[in-house]
Amino acid sequence: MKVFNNTGASQELTGLSITWPTSPNGNLTKITFNGTTIYNTSTPGGSLTIPPPPLLGTTAQRTIAAGACGTVVFSFANNVSTNPALYNPSSLTFSPFGSVPIF
Repeated sequence: MKVFNNTGASQELTGLSITWPTSPNGNLTKITFNGTTIYNTSTPGGSLTIPPPPLLGTTAQRTIAAGACGTVVFSFANNVSTNPALYNPSSLTFSPFGSVPIF
């Protein structure tokens, strides 16, 4: 998914919370941000909140410049449900902006 930074300052991805349907998705296996792996632990259960554990990658790799877009990719063990309602509540947290709902 694309995330647009329409603020006047760079924004660092510092955390996230995601809910997903365990059937059909299965385990969450990886999360990338702009091509950098920021989470790579196979996670069952249908929900994850970070922190804890901390996100991987450097601060620069997790930052979106003012006026730029970032791309977040959630990878699962199986083909995923396309029903966005099954992923709520989910959000990304940026510093200094705060929490942004996704899906």
